[in-house]
Formats: sequence, C-alpha cells, structure tokens
Amino acid sequence: MDSTEPLPSDEPAPTKPPEPAPEPPPKAEQRLRRKLRESEDFVAWGRAWLSRDGRMHGLLAARTLDFVVLTDTHLLVFST
Repeated sequence: MDSTEPLPSDEPAPTKPPEPAPEPPPKAEQRLRRKLRESEDFVAWGRAWLSRDGRMHGLLAARTLDFVVLTDTHLLVFST
C-alpha cells in the first residue's frame, strides 16, 4: 500500500447537521410586499426619515418615519 493513501476505516463519514429552517420575513416586509404590483421584483426595504413640504417648512421641517422599498424598476415610499 502506498504511504499517501488514507487507511480504510469502518467509521461512517461525518455528516453535516441539518440547516435550520429560514425565519419568516418580518411583518412589515410582508405588508410591503403585498402593496407591490405582481410584475415588480422586491429587492430591499428600509425605514427613512422624510420631511414634508408645507407652510413654515423652513421653520418646523416636520419629519415622519416612513417605509422605503426598492424594486427592480422603482424606489417607492410608503407613508405611515
């Protein structure tokens, strides 16, 4: 027998433990996916502070925390 060959063994080869099931997407992501058209592919989503244009905007600059969704064709904002 050649010295570079591994010795035969009666032990079975080690097996990989099964991977855990993927976690379901967050509720916010599920709601945002339902708002998209069937033809749009969901790429990513996040939260963003957006300011609203209005009277006394320069003084108050009211901001709201909204949802932002990136699809394969658009960048969409959903107000909360």
